[in-house]
Amino acid sequence: MKLVGAPKEFLKLLPLENQPQDVEDIGWPSPNLEKILTLKPDLILGTTNYHQRIYSLLSHIAATILVKPASDGNWKEIVINFTISF
Repeated sequence: MKLVGAPKEFLKLLPLENQPQDVEDIGWPSPNLEKILTLKPDLILGTTNYHQRIYSLLSHIAATILVKPASDGNWKEIVINFTISF
């Protein structure tokens, strides 16, 4: 699986050697749905905090998985785990 789009500001949280190249910025906190559509993803990952209200739109673009962030506010760990999985 290849990462094709992500908020650039989150990718900057990764160590330099783990930052993927040629990834389109999809915006944050509201993702650009038109840009996501043009990327033709196979899978969309998001969080319930930010993407629950647009889940139906995202799921029409591609299979969509939303996760609930840890209540301890450790959102960086979730983002890093998402990006490392690719």
